[in-house]
Amino acid sequence: MIFSSRGEIIDTLSTLREVIIRLEHTWNRKITSGIGFGDSALKAEMHARKALQITQRESDDIILIDHEGQILDLPKEYYDETSVFHNIHLLTRLKKENINIQLFDKIRQVIKKKNWSSFTAKELALELKMSDRNAQRALLALTNAKIMKRIGEEKAFSKGRPSKLYALDDKFR
Repeated sequence: MIFSSRGEIIDTLSTLREVIIRLEHTWNRKITSGIGFGDSALKAEMHARKALQITQRESDDIILIDHEGQILDLPKEYYDETSVFHNIHLLTRLKKENINIQLFDKIRQVIKKKNWSSFTAKELALELKMSDRNAQRALLALTNAKIMKRIGEEKAFSKGRPSKLYALDDKFR
């Protein structure tokens, strides 16, 4: 049960759905979530309890109830069915190369958000607020797993080596 007086939970709904899917696979049981919003914490909690009761009767695993007590019917883009947690082939590759699933999902989300057809480790590092070296390590592991591919080099504008260009394999977009 989740309750909030603000709506930021809606922005992370696909992440919540992924957590529910992972828990269902791990525990081998049905997991549901009731989310309630309200003008106060008490009202939000009441709405969350009501949402949780509705999940017991309905087939949805997440029910949201707004400030007025009405069930929210969110647009389809809030339910990301292309989640990494739905792709067993991808999960196997990530595990084999010892790649953190959450890190890969963050990388994939940045690539989608920025609409990158190619990018460098430095660009990725800037977006994920990590060191260039960590981004290089992640990209090397993803390349070894054949999830990412090296597609060329970007000429250096000053002294130094050219930067390697990477692209996410279309199968994993």
